[in-house]
Parts: sequence; C-alpha cells; structure tokens
Amino acid sequence: MSMQAEPFGTTADGATVMRHTLARSDLRVQVLDYGGILSRIEVPDRAGRVANVVLGAADLAGYAASDAHFGALIGRYANRIAGGRFELDGRTYELPRNEGRNTMHGGPQGFDRRVWRVEAADATSLTLAYRSPDGEQGFPGNLDVTVTYRLEDDGTLAIDYAAVTD
Repeated sequence: MSMQAEPFGTTADGATVMRHTLARSDLRVQVLDYGGILSRIEVPDRAGRVANVVLGAADLAGYAASDAHFGALIGRYANRIAGGRFELDGRTYELPRNEGRNTMHGGPQGFDRRVWRVEAADATSLTLAYRSPDGEQGFPGNLDVTVTYRLEDDGTLAIDYAAVTD
C-alpha cells in the first residue's frame, strides 16, 4: 500500500504544497511538506470515537499567516537567540529578528516556512529533507536535515530527526 498525497495549496512564490497521509490500524496522520507540519493526528478515544488531536489551521493561508508554529519543524534553532546575534569561532553572526530584539525558531523564514522535499514515502512512513544553505537567515554553513515520521506497529507515531553540517 502506498502513502496518499494530495495538493494542499500554493505558497506565495508559487510552490505546490502537498498533504501526505499515513495510516496504520486506528491511527491516521497528515503531514504537510510545507514546514513539515503535522496537520492532523486522528486517534480513537476510549469509546472508540476517532478525533483529530492536533491544533492547526484549516488551510495553507492560515499556516502561512500564523506565528504560532503549530505542528511545524523548527530550525535552524529552537527557542530564542537573545539580541538576534551569536558568536562562533570568534565571528559574530547577525540574524533577522522576529520576536522583538530576539530571533525565535530560526527567524522569520525558518524551517516552518520552507517546502521540504519528499525523500521516501510509503503507507506508514514519510521522510522529508531540506538543505539550508550557508547564510540562510544569517546562519553559517550548509545544513542538510531529514525528518522521518513513522507509524509504529504498537499504534504510536515516531519522529526521527537528523542533521549534518559542513
């Protein structure tokens, strides 16, 4: 069985965003390749009624307009970088600020605002990849990131992150 994918919208710069649906037993998960957003997790409650347990937006425009980061991949950095700058190996890096004087969750165009490439997919697993080039949002070095969403035999969702930089 293959994974289902359907168009979810188009970004302001014209990129098509896809919604990928993974399913196993009573668990169904939907992931957008925009920001790697977990847009739905449908599970049964103790009475067997299936419900979505994820907060999010109804459409791509809602995600693009929000600063809430609901279900999204965060990067290059999670949390805040005070003053929007840091020092590495004696060099100071200036970053765009998106929370007052600070840079939060990778900046205004962090990983949550990028369309990720599908590396592998089947009915119960999806691997997304993104290359953040040297200088993107002020961060040094190229960074190759992969994230795998996997529905396990025991009815759980596993998410594996990997990143390599030069």
